[in-house]
Amino acid sequence: MVEKLTEMSQEAKDLPLSFTAQLQNVEAVAGEEVDIFCEMSQIGAEVTWLKNNQPLSMADGRYQIVNEDTTYHLIIPSVTPDDSGTYTVQVGELQSAAEVTIHGEYGSEEVTTRFALASRVISTPKFVSGRIFARNRRPSFSHWGRGQS
Repeated sequence: MVEKLTEMSQEAKDLPLSFTAQLQNVEAVAGEEVDIFCEMSQIGAEVTWLKNNQPLSMADGRYQIVNEDTTYHLIIPSVTPDDSGTYTVQVGELQSAAEVTIHGEYGSEEVTTRFALASRVISTPKFVSGRIFARNRRPSFSHWGRGQS
């Protein structure tokens, strides 16, 4: 088993360096955790993260970088509207970018209105799901069955 894993790791290192999954745009509410990630064809690629074309400072502990095999994550544990911007991951000559948009704060009128106008609600004959925002509370995910409250 260990030999097979070693062979798979070597095969991943032998592939030409490329993105197998690009960064994706993210929308979140202030206070939520945001995970921006990409996948590469190689394990152990050297990545650099940028926000609005400026290298991110890791000194203040605001960001967490996690590398899992070929997946490279930039995690912001508790976002604020100031975290909105264009995030880029650079790997050698390659790069991928995504827009991160942070809305209001928990319980704000902006967020409540946004939920009412633009929330994604999944509906089936038996169940409806949606994200609920309550004043001064973190968002929760709820399911309602027909005829239930």
